[in-house]
Amino acid sequence: MATSRTNQLALRCASALTLGAVVIAGAAITRPTAQQPAATPTKEDLAKDNKLFLTLARKALKWDEPTEPSKIVGPLHYVGTAGLSSYLFVTKEGTSSSTLAPPTLVR
Repeated sequence: MATSRTNQLALRCASALTLGAVVIAGAAITRPTAQQPAATPTKEDLAKDNKLFLTLARKALKWDEPTEPSKIVGPLHYVGTAGLSSYLFVTKEGTSSSTLAPPTLVR
């Protein structure tokens, strides 16, 4: 039963991350700020250029911003960045991690 709840939590986090990336990328396209150049990328540009999309998402969603690890409950610890979810399960048998990150951050 705990595994089912953990899977549900992981799916919700993945959905939130995906939705957040789309919303932030859309906001970057539709609302230019003083810091952005006048020629902001279109949705089509982002769809064609994965590197451009990941660069904008990384900055907007704080994928590289460190955060302190914290214990959530029982053997479950949050060890991700400010913008990406990464969970560590610590048991007597060892540790297991669940990371919701783009392939460029998983090594």
